[in-house]
Amino acid sequence: MVPAERPWAWDYLKSYIVTNSGLTAYYANDFPVGGGGGVSVDYAVPTYQQGLAGVLTSAPGQSMYCLTAPTTTQVNNGVNPCTRGQDVLDVPSGYAGRNSPDVSMNADPETGYALYYNGAWYTGYGGTSFVAPELNGIFALMTQKLGHRVGQPHPLLYSLYKTLGRTASSPFRAITSGDNLFYQATSNYNPAVGLGSLDVGNLAAGLVSLQPSVSLSTATPVTIGTTTLTTTSLAVHK
Repeated sequence: MVPAERPWAWDYLKSYIVTNSGLTAYYANDFPVGGGGGVSVDYAVPTYQQGLAGVLTSAPGQSMYCLTAPTTTQVNNGVNPCTRGQDVLDVPSGYAGRNSPDVSMNADPETGYALYYNGAWYTGYGGTSFVAPELNGIFALMTQKLGHRVGQPHPLLYSLYKTLGRTASSPFRAITSGDNLFYQATSNYNPAVGLGSLDVGNLAAGLVSLQPSVSLSTATPVTIGTTTLTTTSLAVHK
């Protein structure tokens, strides 16, 4: 879970729900299966998402209700008190906010990962605990490819999408079916799956293409009296 004060983060909804409903309620009732995703009403749409087909404003009719009153222990541990059925949050509609997610990874326990541990194989595991380190590993490979740190990836990812779209060299594979219990996956960007899943080879090539190139040129020497001057220029190209 990343801090909620970072609107560019991959996910920033969980902290609010846990604070108001508790961790058990989050997993049992709010997001027992599927992905998150949606439109922030706290952070404006960032520059790199502006003008992108599929980026939405906040939907009308969104509210959060108290499902179960927290125990005294939960309240003492920081969960906000509420009564069953209480309307604790009404989300304003039509706000042009930060859309999430940015990309999608396979976190489904049914199709996800086999785990080899202590001499035996285990299956049926998935979730953020797998895809977050997998994505981190992907960007470690990108760092190795580039020869330096990638930096903040979001503007780079959206720049590649706006340039390459769904072409054969695009780093993004469209996910066009399914939903996250609210938003529908489409061929464009959408708050269900973001830009889509990653083609890591194309991502590496795309990030390399965004790097500036540097060239040096030396002018013809000029002699003034007994002094010869030679100038060298440095040009940086995007």
